Amino acid sequence: IRGLAIRSITSLGNKDIVQYLIEAVKVGLKDENAYPRKIACLGCLKIARLLSDDEELMENSGLLQKLEELLMEDTDANVVANALTTISEIYGENDSRLTNVR
Repeated sequence: IRGLAIRSITSLGNKDIVQYLIEAVKVGLKDENAYPRKIACLGCLKIARLLSDDEELMENSGLLQKLEELLMEDTDANVVANALTTISEIYGENDSRLTNVR
């Protein structure tokens, strides 16, 4: 239910509620269950597209940093795949964040 709630609220696509979207996605990215984390990764992409003209708010939200953490540390393959997809969509496929340095 938590994942479906995140999916529903981020699909509204309304810039007036972006602060609520950010908070809901932050909670989803920290969820103990993998499904809400997976959906929250895609929610980050929806928020980034909503804030395409306000990149500073997106950077200051902390969502992108949490996505990078999930990409490197999460144990669920679906969460990692969605984090990778979201980061590559936001930054571009040739971004240095996607280079494996380990």
